[in-house]
Amino acid sequence: DQVISQLATARAASIRRGLATRFHAENGAVWITVQNAPADPNFTQLGSRQELAEMLGVTLNVSANADTIQFDGRGFAKLAGGSGKIRVANGVTQDSVCVTRLGAVLKGGCL
Repeated sequence: DQVISQLATARAASIRRGLATRFHAENGAVWITVQNAPADPNFTQLGSRQELAEMLGVTLNVSANADTIQFDGRGFAKLAGGSGKIRVANGVTQDSVCVTRLGAVLKGGCL
């Protein structure tokens, strides 16, 4: 649910601001950055970094194109493939989240 919440926040922020936002997943942590201005290549962190590995004892397995997912000002995701997948595991229990190019966030994996 934390991963879904961060993805939804990133997408909503891009639409609300009309600027690109990025969802980042690395070493068991997730966070969001937002573009400073329309033509500015720089991004600033939005909110706090969520250390999911430390907080919840989970591991994140991220598909090659989903470690950084950028949403444009319309909420569409820029992905190298058709979708990006993030798998969250805690021992034998696991779940996954999929993000489509249209920006849809799907719990349980890609269709």
